[in-house]
Amino acid sequence: MSTFLHYIRTWFYQKFNFPIGIAIISCFFGIPSIIELIIALKSIGIFSGYSFLYLLIPVGTILTCIGLIIKKGWAWNFAVLINSYILIFGLLDALRQYFYTETAGDIKRLSFAIVLNVIIHGPIYYYLLHKDVKKLYPPSATSLFVIGLFLMSFMVVNYTDAIHGYFKILLFIIGLAILIKGKQIRNAEI
Repeated sequence: MSTFLHYIRTWFYQKFNFPIGIAIISCFFGIPSIIELIIALKSIGIFSGYSFLYLLIPVGTILTCIGLIIKKGWAWNFAVLINSYILIFGLLDALRQYFYTETAGDIKRLSFAIVLNVIIHGPIYYYLLHKDVKKLYPPSATSLFVIGLFLMSFMVVNYTDAIHGYFKILLFIIGLAILIKGKQIRNAEI
């Protein structure tokens, strides 16, 4: 079975010039984003004030999936960001629901949400950070600047619960570190 999977993986890479895992991740994030984009365009229209922000996430995800397939460094950075966002905020949301909602204390719901989130997004995160996949994507200083600023911008968002409050301070620190890394890459390019 292992030899067969290796044959399929090798054949796919030779035929399409990118790993099959990237194709699976692009489909996993891209297809729901296309559906979300279609629903958004149908339900709120393209000219309402709210639609721009509502359309930004699926359009950004679709562009990231395309960028992954054509091996752009910025796409890898944004794929890691998107997956990290879903993984971390999914876990935080599960904890928030456990402590602060009417279903507080429901350990079955909490454990299901955490396990489901880790089972789905943990392997994706691991795969994206694997050295063989990471070396396919050149470093992109500009996307690191954008990601760093994005993470630092969570400082201005006002959350009402303590879990998100402490987490936004952590995001600010991580965003600052990513900005510094982007500056180091930019300086190395010059």
